[in-house]
Amino acid sequence: MATAKKLPSGQYRVRAYIGMDENGRKITKSFTASSKKKAEFLASQYVLTAKVAVESPTKKGSFDEAMTRYIDSRRNVIAPYSLTSYLSIQKTLKKCDPAFCDKDVLEITQDDVQRLINKLAEKLKQKTVRNRHGFISSVLEYSGSPLRLKTTLPKKEKNMDYIPNDADVKKLLKLLKGKELEIPVMLAAFGMLRRGEICGMEMSDIDFKKGIITVQHNMIRHPDGTFEVLTPKTYEGSRTVTVPLFVTKAIKKRGYITKVLPDTLTTDFTDIVDANFDKRFTFHKLRHYGASIRLYLGVPYEYVRKEGGWSSVTVLQQIYAHAFPDKQDEFSNRAVNYFNNLMS
Repeated sequence: MATAKKLPSGQYRVRAYIGMDENGRKITKSFTASSKKKAEFLASQYVLTAKVAVESPTKKGSFDEAMTRYIDSRRNVIAPYSLTSYLSIQKTLKKCDPAFCDKDVLEITQDDVQRLINKLAEKLKQKTVRNRHGFISSVLEYSGSPLRLKTTLPKKEKNMDYIPNDADVKKLLKLLKGKELEIPVMLAAFGMLRRGEICGMEMSDIDFKKGIITVQHNMIRHPDGTFEVLTPKTYEGSRTVTVPLFVTKAIKKRGYITKVLPDTLTTDFTDIVDANFDKRFTFHKLRHYGASIRLYLGVPYEYVRKEGGWSSVTVLQQIYAHAFPDKQDEFSNRAVNYFNNLMS
């Protein structure tokens, strides 16, 4: 039984859980009284006499079926990429623990979830495991399970993914001079564009004289493997970006932006990095490079956030925190020199 809480009026109120309806949703009833003990007594008495089935809630099928219902309920309102991600998670969970997925969704316990998370943690990165756990929690809640998870998850790892520096970008563009990936790399590094935005971009999106790009197209991959150009999936995704004029001149000279699909772009870029660089970095890290340079030059976080299409500055702060390990001494000396001048 829940504990009664005191209201601003001085009365005490308690909400009692009395079962689930036919749709698997929790049913609660509120009781208010002049004292804490009386409110809790009224609630306990009602639960004992209520006709709602508390001990045997409606069966909702297996967890696998619950995952399918959960995904289908969002199929027409989420981005295709998110849908593909959900289906991939469902496939991973079924492969990792078939018994868990076959179990009735309302009979799943905290121990069941913990065992599954332990298995996932043996093969997947902590961030991926946490994402899977979030999906499991959402499916349970959507299915009407009263279980609220308190799972022990892998500890978060400090994000030390390598971000390319100036020398890396210059070397990369020298290797790609006149090749298909040259312009996509420039757009990612100097314009902070995502791969789908680059592949979906049209020549009409570019103001060649001012170097301004209007980001209003995004190429996405459907679960069946086909690609489609849509508007950006978030409000922040639609934006304008200013790039150096040498970028727009290169595009105008070529006559098109790129002919490769997002997946091909990623694969080809990875092959080039693996063959020519000691430190590995992804195509997406070029976008982080562009953001970190702007921040290093003193551009306010909010301006970089808007131009890069991020929904918050949190990611930018994480990027900047480890983007320039070679400049750590410079940053430290700035503060020291300031205080030296202050006291001189």
